[in-house]
Amino acid sequence: MIKAVLFGSLGSMTDLTDLERQAFNRAFADHGLALRWSRDQYHAAIRRYGRFSGLDSLIPRLGQCDPATVYSDVEMHFRDLIDETEITPDPWFVEAAAMLQRKAVKLALVTGASRQTTLRVLASLFPSCASRVFDIITAAEDDAGQKPSPHIYRFALDELHVGAKNAIALETTRDGLRAAKAAGLYTISLPTGVVAPSELTQADDQRARKLDLNISEFHFRQFQYRPQASARV
Repeated sequence: MIKAVLFGSLGSMTDLTDLERQAFNRAFADHGLALRWSRDQYHAAIRRYGRFSGLDSLIPRLGQCDPATVYSDVEMHFRDLIDETEITPDPWFVEAAAMLQRKAVKLALVTGASRQTTLRVLASLFPSCASRVFDIITAAEDDAGQKPSPHIYRFALDELHVGAKNAIALETTRDGLRAAKAAGLYTISLPTGVVAPSELTQADDQRARKLDLNISEFHFRQFQYRPQASARV
């Protein structure tokens, strides 16, 4: 029986892609970098490099600057944009979280973003109940590593006091799927407007759309993780 569901990103709750893009563009301007991403260009960058830390190999080629400093400024601008913009949770997530909580299934948010950024997003999405949405939240400050390392998922399972065989992970990225599978979790892909289902084929359960996933099945189905060579890290 499933005792915990681990959501692998802030993007599983709402689409924050364009705010990320705007934050990067503001940071690029701060550092005098000759780059301004359009939506299509940012989506292509995500697919090629991954989000945030995956861009380590790209930023040094744009100018003489430290990627860590750029990321720090990106997060600062991202938090500002969260405050400036009205964001709402995906109705799918609201329904899913409510149903799982009614069944006493623990919920975790397994993100490598900073705690300040994560809490800012949650406060904007759920102003009256942000602290009650998840049982535990991981953050960069937990020093549990970044995906695709499985340590961040193992850390979350330890905090939940739940074994991997009694939990499932919902992931939106390839690195996230690799991390969850290497931690022994059954994985379900949540495709977004940026990452297509065809890019998440290593999931145990692949979905074409979030709405194709009947969340009410979770409490009763027996999930079995299927190891794959691609999951090793």
